Amino acid sequence: MRKKYTVRPVNKVFIIWLLAVLVLFAGITCYISYAAQKNSIMMQCENVMQDVFDLYHEKVYNFSDVYVPIFQADENKNCLRSYFDRKEEELPSPRERANLVSLLKEMIQQDSDIVFIALYNPDAAHNYCLTFDGTYLVDFQPDLPVGNDETAMRMQLLGRYAWRSWDGSVRDTFLIRGGVLAGEKRGCIIVGYDASVFERAVSRKEAETLAAFVLTNENGVIYDSEGLRYDEGFETDWIDETSAYNRDPDGNSWFTGVIHNKGRNFTAVYLLPWWHAVRDSNSQTPAILLLLVCFACFSLVLYLYSTRTIFRKVERIQEGLAVIGTNQLDYRLSTNGMSDEFDEISNNINLMTERLKDSIENEYQIRVKQKWSELNQIQARFNPHFLYNTLEVIRGNLFRNGDLENADYIEKLSRIFRNLTDAAPVMTIREEIAFCNLYMTLLQLRYHDAVDISYDIDPEIQECGILAHLIQPAIENYFMHAMSETADYHEMEITCELAAENCIRFLIADNGTGLSPERMEEINQRLRGPSMSDQGYGLTSIAKRIRLFYGEEYGITLENNQPCGAKVIITMARMSKEEHQKKLGIDDIE
Repeated sequence: MRKKYTVRPVNKVFIIWLLAVLVLFAGITCYISYAAQKNSIMMQCENVMQDVFDLYHEKVYNFSDVYVPIFQADENKNCLRSYFDRKEEELPSPRERANLVSLLKEMIQQDSDIVFIALYNPDAAHNYCLTFDGTYLVDFQPDLPVGNDETAMRMQLLGRYAWRSWDGSVRDTFLIRGGVLAGEKRGCIIVGYDASVFERAVSRKEAETLAAFVLTNENGVIYDSEGLRYDEGFETDWIDETSAYNRDPDGNSWFTGVIHNKGRNFTAVYLLPWWHAVRDSNSQTPAILLLLVCFACFSLVLYLYSTRTIFRKVERIQEGLAVIGTNQLDYRLSTNGMSDEFDEISNNINLMTERLKDSIENEYQIRVKQKWSELNQIQARFNPHFLYNTLEVIRGNLFRNGDLENADYIEKLSRIFRNLTDAAPVMTIREEIAFCNLYMTLLQLRYHDAVDISYDIDPEIQECGILAHLIQPAIENYFMHAMSETADYHEMEITCELAAENCIRFLIADNGTGLSPERMEEINQRLRGPSMSDQGYGLTSIAKRIRLFYGEEYGITLENNQPCGAKVIITMARMSKEEHQKKLGIDDIE
């Protein structure tokens, strides 16, 4: 049955890890955004507060410019002295009024933010002022806040004043009083400035909706952007100059800033409610969180999709292996054509299955041929008895007639036939060399000791196993095809050595006629070829036996011998006799 896809524990761990990372990243991102927004808001408030402070500072330090027309002519000074020297009930003459209007207009022209200029004498019954748009003197209001030093010679900063014009409208102003004229004991000039200059400074900044901006001096609040602190006796002692976070006497939390002018004793502050600052500083937080949630959802969906895809590919491979496990070696895993790791695994499994099938088929062929060989050997054990008996009769007759040489020849021939028919399919290298030596002895009788045979066998590998009669065909090949009829002396050297840790090499070298390079290359290609005829018992048949039993890396190779002749090189795996028998699936044959 097809397994149902589920979120495995490793997936859950990854999802928890992903969510933890995203939460941490969201916290860091929101904090950075909050800090940046808060710093931006604080900077805006600082800039607005500085603008308010600078405007008031400019009016205070440029106040002396308003006096310039007074000192331009002595008649202006005399006009003011005459005005302030009046008796309590005495009124200025029309001429004096006209001169005062002219002088005050010149003074108003020094600053476009002046609303009115008042001539104030506390001992006079009537005081007068001139407005910025007036053409004559009007009575001055009796509720003017004159400050706490009416007789001082210096300039004094007064507080806020609600100016009522002739049409009944009210305008907020702030007052600055000049010192008394030189030589006078009473009387001063009071200038009222339009307080809307601060509103214009605040309205130019975005911070106007966030904080309250307050300007105070020793006579009270001069300006409050919220208009709530004029009558409260606002104090700034609780505002810490080194910290932006403070609590007022009522326990309310604020982000604050303050600028003091200690020389003139006025102060500018801003007050931003803590909750508003936190709320506005986190204005980007919902967007950041929404973006991170979308990213988390996308990552999770992508991860689950990828995991599900991988799971299906692994499941497909598992199902294919299960089919192959039922000995269906013709089955091949399908691929998705993406050339990914799973396609590579599938291709390797298919290649492994194909090689396994070939190995099983080769093993089957070896087993079948071995069984046929065993049957042929069993059959041969019954048939050659007549041949053995006949050869033994011939040998006996020759021996009785005194022909000892031919009798010995017949006796060796009989031993060779008996070895060919009765020998087991596997023997040791020592037994194979002994059989080859018997065969060479028979050939030496034929050629009357004209053939010199030498052996060089490594003692370490003499008891290793070998397929029966694997070397004799290579020796016979020399006498059948390479032995020179004209040569007086024939030489053959048989060497058996350990070529590598698991490889044994036989070298059969002779001084025969040899082969041309073209003929030798042709034979070597046939010996290495994938398809070799099953007919014959020569080198081709031996090469196929070696490759089928020991593997494709082993076989037979021909080389030219120096100075003449040829060399047959046989390589095979190093295996014990028991390992040979186990691989062939036979018991030890006695």
